[in-house]
Order: sequence, then C-alpha cells, then structure tokens
Amino acid sequence: GVGNVLCMQILASAHPKKFNSLSAFLAYCGYKGNVGTKYNRLAKTTAYQMAKECIMHKNEKYYPLYLKIKEDLKQRFPEDRKTKINGKAFNRLSTFILKEIYTSVKQ
Repeated sequence: GVGNVLCMQILASAHPKKFNSLSAFLAYCGYKGNVGTKYNRLAKTTAYQMAKECIMHKNEKYYPLYLKIKEDLKQRFPEDRKTKINGKAFNRLSTFILKEIYTSVKQ
C-alpha cells in the first residue's frame, strides 16, 4: 500500500525496534504527545508523504479510511475550514500508517 522508498526512509530514520513503546515511536515521529527534543522532522515528513501518496493513488486500504476520518472530522468540527479538516485527516492517517509499521516490524 505504501511506497517501498518511503517505508525504507522511515525505517532508516526511526526504526521501531529502537523504541520501547508505540507512544515513544509516535512521539519521535512527531505524531503523539509532547514532541520535545527527540523529534525527527524527516520521520514526520516521510509519514505525511506516505499518507499523501495513499490518497493520491486512492489506495484500496487507506483511501476509504481517509474518507471516513474526514467525514468524522466534518461532523465533530463543522466550523473548521476544509483545508484544516484535510490536514487533520492527513495527520490521523499518517498516525495510523505509523502504527501499522510499528506493529509489523516489532513482531
């Protein structure tokens, strides 16, 4: 579903086996909790590019999830602009992809 180059870039910059927990991995990638000093911009950008690629190519697994997240955000935040909702949906999809990478590599 996600490009091989982008997956390798995530594994090179933030390999899941280096982290004790999923939340530490997500915080290092910039997608959870207090980002702090152990934040990797390359990992965050790469995860965002993964989500963007899945949306652009209408991936059969992630595109329906993106649409579902977007609809949920529209209902929860009706006053937000479309671009803000789209950005939030991209971030949630990126987090979901990172969680899947973490669980598949950590096993």
